[in-house]
Amino acid sequence: MAGSLVLCAYAIRDISFNRTQTIRRDCEDQNARNRNTVGELDLLSARNMRRATAVERRQVVASRSFAILLIDKLAPVQDCQSLVKLDTTH
Repeated sequence: MAGSLVLCAYAIRDISFNRTQTIRRDCEDQNARNRNTVGELDLLSARNMRRATAVERRQVVASRSFAILLIDKLAPVQDCQSLVKLDTTH
């Protein structure tokens, strides 16, 4: 009986650790996707700005601003440490 309880305790600890690692990894992956997507957008915007007229430049700026809002809504940058801490307190 005592051996079963010890095994259960180890299993719970391992599950908790794996969950924490998964939350951290997923958060860091999402933050990287956000940064990479914004970086690609900035490269495209810069390329378009070089050959754009004044009117087109305003359109590029407006399009970039909208795209950033959309990216941040779909895959926002998160505070991974806070997410892990929130998970471990519940």
